[in-house]
Amino acid sequence: MFILFLEAHSTYVKSGIKPSKKELPKTGIDHIDSSNPLSFGGPDLHKLITKTLTDMSKIDELRKGDFKNHELRKAYDYKTKFRDLSSAEQQKKLKEHLEKARKHPKINHPGGVEQLKEVWEKTDRMTGMDFNPRIFFMTHDIDGDGLLDPSEVEALFERELDKIYQAVNSTVDGVERNEDMNRMREHVFTEVDTNRDGMVDWEEFRATLGAESQDEGWESVQDKQQFTDEELKEFEEKLQVLPYQ
Repeated sequence: MFILFLEAHSTYVKSGIKPSKKELPKTGIDHIDSSNPLSFGGPDLHKLITKTLTDMSKIDELRKGDFKNHELRKAYDYKTKFRDLSSAEQQKKLKEHLEKARKHPKINHPGGVEQLKEVWEKTDRMTGMDFNPRIFFMTHDIDGDGLLDPSEVEALFERELDKIYQAVNSTVDGVERNEDMNRMREHVFTEVDTNRDGMVDWEEFRATLGAESQDEGWESVQDKQQFTDEELKEFEEKLQVLPYQ
């Protein structure tokens, strides 16, 4: 379970956003039953799982807030390139810029059958072979523990992320790419991890495939503005009274 906490912290750091040490949850004695330090039993495991998943949720919330600030700053910096234009014309330039980023191939629904089959055929190079869920699960269970952990699930999204971030242009925003990966991971675990232990076991994986439906696609962070016009206005006003950061 502590590994899950480290993975959540790692995805935060890989996003390109540096979290404050004061903001991050702390691991320690409150993760286990300290009333019996000589053994590790059921109560300890339950407390460890519950507390670690709570910590991961906190880290995800911090990441989302920092990501919105990243997007606000990015929009502000883009608009300042056209500071000689009127406010309305600046806003029009920004809208055109955001619209251009939305031009990418259709993204498969993360964790959906079509997305997994594409990984099977093009990443695993099983073209011509019928999709075998059991073999697929074992192939992507890298450490062979019978579970798909967050990092193993995230690895399944690389092809979908490449569709978004290699099709638009050569300048890839790594923060946006990592945010999309994190949101895909959160979505899959919400849908698949029915016992909420932060892992996907074989039975959970198989049950998801049994609920096959039409692929709904995926809306990336580039497909929808991540802030309101009012939030951008407030952000700009704050920067006007603060030193450039």
